[in-house]
Amino acid sequence: MLMAWCGHNEQGCQRCFSRNGRANHVPDEGVDSGTVLAVEEIFFQPGESLEAFEARVHEVEHRLLVETLRRLLAE
Repeated sequence: MLMAWCGHNEQGCQRCFSRNGRANHVPDEGVDSGTVLAVEEIFFQPGESLEAFEARVHEVEHRLLVETLRRLLAE
């Protein structure tokens, strides 16, 4: 339903998902309900393609995971 409203194109996805984010959290019995360890918000850049946005999301996701693990291991 959401994709039908947003449209299956870059402009529609940018309208619906003008920002995204990644978070690392402590797993618990819920779904994404554990204590948040790190979070970073990612915004669409003007004229950015979905592929470029997705690549940036993955870069943040990977970097954030490594940074979180390093911080936890140092504690």
